[in-house]
Amino acid sequence: MQIKFLAHYPHFATPLAHYHYAEWHDLLPLWSYEEALTELENHAHSLDLPTTIVAVEHKQLLGSASLIIEDLPESELLSKYASLSPWLANVYVIPSRRGQGVGRALVEAIEHHAQKLKILQLYLFTEDQAGFYDRLGWSRLAQVPHQQQILTIMSKTFAP
Repeated sequence: MQIKFLAHYPHFATPLAHYHYAEWHDLLPLWSYEEALTELENHAHSLDLPTTIVAVEHKQLLGSASLIIEDLPESELLSKYASLSPWLANVYVIPSRRGQGVGRALVEAIEHHAQKLKILQLYLFTEDQAGFYDRLGWSRLAQVPHQQQILTIMSKTFAP
């Protein structure tokens, strides 16, 4: 398995947009497939921030993760966290490869990239994977209701 920038595999933007939209459209009801695709097409031209990385094996897409400036859904309850930046987002692994270390590799690659950019702290939110991020050394900041779900906002600090 290789971890590469989406910029090296821009043709993966379309399938990733489908995966991302299918995975998260219930959580983000105002977000469209077209917006997901536009975001990823923009990331396919960037190696800094925002950017997306992909896990690839035998020319097959296994998953993705992004480093972005802002990520929280619009919500009055979430507004006090809106100034936090940057965010780990779009951590997605195709179902047949889950539980095989792909997600961990993607998260660690984004963390490494953030450190290369001299980012000292990253944030994320998750609706159901806080335990996964706990195991990777992330800290829980808050739990906030959103769309009949509870989002866990987490952070990770890096040494300068």
